[in-house]
Amino acid sequence: MKRIFLFVLLMTLTGALPALAGEKVTVNGMKVSPEFAKMAREQKSRHQLFHYKHPGRDPYRGTLQQALVLLDYPPDVAKILLQKVECQCNNFDLFVIEHGDVFVMTFAKNSVRKSVADFGMGYDLDAKLYTAEVDGIIYRLVVPKICGNWSRYPEKRVPVKPCPPPKVIEPVPPVEPAPPVIEIPPAPPEIVPPPEVEAPPEPPTENEKCTFWDGIRAELYVGAGKGFNSGARNGWFYADLTVYPFSLITEHGRQYFGIGDAYTAFKSRDRVFEGHGYRNLVKPLVAKDFNYDNHSDISLAPIFGWQEFKGNTRDGRYQLSKYAKLAGGGLQYNNYARESEGERWFAETQAWLTVLVATDNDINATFDGHSADGGHKTTFVLDAGARQFIYNAKYIRTYAQFEYLGELPDFNVINLELGVSDKWKIFFAGAGVQFNLNRGGIPSRIFDVGMDVGEAGRLGIRKYRESKVRSKVESTYGKFTQDEETGAVLLQNR
Repeated sequence: MKRIFLFVLLMTLTGALPALAGEKVTVNGMKVSPEFAKMAREQKSRHQLFHYKHPGRDPYRGTLQQALVLLDYPPDVAKILLQKVECQCNNFDLFVIEHGDVFVMTFAKNSVRKSVADFGMGYDLDAKLYTAEVDGIIYRLVVPKICGNWSRYPEKRVPVKPCPPPKVIEPVPPVEPAPPVIEIPPAPPEIVPPPEVEAPPEPPTENEKCTFWDGIRAELYVGAGKGFNSGARNGWFYADLTVYPFSLITEHGRQYFGIGDAYTAFKSRDRVFEGHGYRNLVKPLVAKDFNYDNHSDISLAPIFGWQEFKGNTRDGRYQLSKYAKLAGGGLQYNNYARESEGERWFAETQAWLTVLVATDNDINATFDGHSADGGHKTTFVLDAGARQFIYNAKYIRTYAQFEYLGELPDFNVINLELGVSDKWKIFFAGAGVQFNLNRGGIPSRIFDVGMDVGEAGRLGIRKYRESKVRSKVESTYGKFTQDEETGAVLLQNR
C-alpha cells in the first residue's frame, strides 16, 4: 500500500498522471491530448518551405482544434476562429490563393509546413477566409475548397486613420446688424422613389468555373520501331496529337475536352512480298478526366478514320491494293497512386484499348495484269495493351509492356517488351519479342523509341515557373536548398 501511494505521489508531481488518466491539456486555448501537444511543439521547430503544387493530393485529416494548435494562433484568436467556423453561418469571405503566395498549411493527419503556392496547372485556387481582429491585428485562417487544408496567412495590422490637422482660430470680425428676415413657407417635399438596385451575382461554384486559354493542354507522342527475324523486316512510325482548348474544374480534379488525330505509317518486306501503308484516325471529341483524389486519369474518344495498304511480290507480277474506312472508339487509363505516396516499386500503371469496325472495304489485286484474289476483307482493328512501371530510380524508370495488335482476320501479333524512360517519362526506349499468331507464333525481335513532346513542353513551363517562385522566395527569405524528390526547401539563414 505504501508503494502505491509513493507511485501516485511521484506521478502527480512529475505531471505524468494526467496523461495516464487520459486527461487533456490546454494549448493555445484548445483542449488536446498531451501526445498531440508534444507533437505540435516538435512541428513548430521545422523550417522547410514546401512547394504546394497539387491541391487535394494530401488533404488534412485532423480536427479543427488540432489545426489551430498546429498553426500556433494565440488562445483568444483561436477561440474566435473556432466559433466562426463552427457556427456555419457563412461568416467568411471568398479568397483566392495565388501563384507565389507564402503561408503555413496543415497536411495529412497532423503535419504542418511553411508552404509556397506553386501550381503547375495554370489556375488560382478558390478558398474561404475567416478573420479575427485582436489588439489591432487581423489574423487570417484560409481553407481551400478543394482539399480542406487549414492554412495561416501572414497577419495584417488594422490601418490607423491619420489625426485631423489642428483647427486655426481666426479673429471674429465685428457683427453688423442683420437685415430683417422674411419667412417664406417651405415647399412640400418631393417624393422620389428609391432607385432599383440589382442584387450582385452569386459567385460561381467550382463546377461552374471553366477556363479556356489558362486551361489549354496539348499532348503529342511520336515514336518509331523496327522488327525483324530470319526472313522478314518491318518498320513503323507514329504520331498522336490531341489539343484540349477547354477545361472544367471539378470537385475531385479537372476535366479536359479537345480533338485529336493519330497517324501511323508502316513498311514490311520478306523473301517474297513487300508493301507499305498508313492508317489515319480522327478523334472529334476527346474527354480526359484528372482525379486528384484517386491520383489517376482516364480519357475517352469516339474515333473514325481510314487505312490503305499497297504491296507486290518481289518480281512485280502480283499487285495488291487495300483500302478500308474505320469507326469505333478508344480509352486510356493511368494510375499513379503509389507514386504519389512515394513508392518506387510498381509506382504507375497504364492501360489502353481501341476497337474499330471496318465500315467499307475496297480490294484490288492483279497477277500479270489480270484480276486475282486479294485475300480477306478487314473486319475489325484492335489494339489493347498495358504498361507497368517496375522501379523508379533517381534518374530513370524501368517498365514492362504487353500489347495485342490485330487487323482481323489476316493480322494478329502479340508484343512483349521491356523498356526504360527518364524520370519525367519524356523519352522511351524498349526491346522485346513479337509473336505472329497467323504464322504459328513465329517470333520476331522488335525495338522501338518514343518521345512525349507534350510533357517536355510542360516540364519547361514548370521549370520556368519554379525559377520565378525561387526568385520571389529568395528576395523575401534569402538563399535556400531544395530537395529534388519532395520539392521541400531548407532556408539557409535559419
